[in-house]
Parts: sequence; structure tokens; C-alpha cells
Amino acid sequence: MCSDGLYYFKNKSVFEKLFLDAKHSGNTTKNEYYIAPLYNELISQGKNVFYDLIPTDKILFCGTPDEYLALLNK
Repeated sequence: MCSDGLYYFKNKSVFEKLFLDAKHSGNTTKNEYYIAPLYNELISQGKNVFYDLIPTDKILFCGTPDEYLALLNK
């Protein structure tokens, strides 16, 4: 499964607190921060987290340089 796309938080302060808590705790993978642990924290706090499944034919992949170049050449 691929978690790709736009992410939304109720407001800026919710995201900032989650991110700063992750940063201060060193919650990284290979020295990178990922969005899923932030949402997992919201879920553990009993907050509502929603998602929508998008058909793959509606997604324009450009997460790698090769995918980006292929998208430009469409």
C-alpha cells in the first residue's frame, strides 16, 4: 500500500506540536521524518483521522526523479 498525496491537519498548531514532539524524541527512520507516526499519535490520543482512497489511474506519481521526468514527458 502506498500512502501518497496531500495531508491535512485541523490547524497549524496541531501539526507543529506533533512534529516538534517527534523531533525532540528523535522519532525518525534513517534520519527522516514521516507523516504516519504523527497520525498514529493522533489516533492514540483518540482523535479522528480520516482518509480517502484514490484510484491509481487518478494519481500522477512523481516521487522519484524518473517518475517526475516521465510525468513531464506525458
